[in-house]
Amino acid sequence: MKQMAFHLTSEAEGMKLLHFLKSECKESFSVKAIKRAIDSKRCYLNGRIETLSTRRLHSGDRIAIALALKRGENILSILYEDEHFLALNKPPGLVCDNRLIQKKFKRALKLIHRLDKETSGVLLLAKNERFREQMVLLFRQRRIAKSYYALASGSLMPQEGRCESFLARVGMRHGQVLWGSVEKEKGAFASTAWRVIKRTKIATFLELKPLTGRTHQLRVHLKELGHPLLGDVHYGNTSFLCPIQVSRNLLHAASLEFIHPQTLQKVGIQAPLPQDFQEALKELSRWPSSF
Repeated sequence: MKQMAFHLTSEAEGMKLLHFLKSECKESFSVKAIKRAIDSKRCYLNGRIETLSTRRLHSGDRIAIALALKRGENILSILYEDEHFLALNKPPGLVCDNRLIQKKFKRALKLIHRLDKETSGVLLLAKNERFREQMVLLFRQRRIAKSYYALASGSLMPQEGRCESFLARVGMRHGQVLWGSVEKEKGAFASTAWRVIKRTKIATFLELKPLTGRTHQLRVHLKELGHPLLGDVHYGNTSFLCPIQVSRNLLHAASLEFIHPQTLQKVGIQAPLPQDFQEALKELSRWPSSF
């Protein structure tokens, strides 16, 4: 199911429920799918189930609806949407590019932030410039709580901790700029908290919470802890041989939480782990935990 939410403005005054939803969702869902959701009691108007598709709407109304996703839906699946922004479940291997996103959705969407090409998970896109600027400010003010899942090489100790340093560009590798820790005067402050979920002799599954948002921050901090991401060819330890075979660095943007700058409501968005990450965890489960 895809959850969608709308807070109506004066432009929607007097519109019928089905007509409004059709205009907002037509790129992703058919009228039949929208009508089915209403008939199946998956549409809420101002907090109450609404099954009348011809219900007249008013400015200030709030609509929430759960629409069934098509089988085999495109990899750019939508996790959340309202009239201000989209939250996508970005697959690994996709470059964050405004033109690519706009071509797919046929709308003038703009990236609010970016994820590395190989990183999967929650990606936010604004529907208008004002909202994009408001969200960028929240990121800069560190008012967005971010959580990542990672699979790091080796047995990371202790159970939890924090890595703090000053990051700057330190070189190139395979045509990509490398970042690393430098003296305070030469870099930007970066802070990452971590918590071990499962630890084995070969790899550690952990949750990472970046308290700042520097380029390659999580990858650099794991490398400098001596436990680079599995599959990270730029920051990884090439001498580390792991039985778990991966084709990319296993980093997943699992969730974002923030106060919506327009509605002032708390928003929490979660992205499920992609298939390759799940398969790696399945392999990891065959190894005994290490304490």
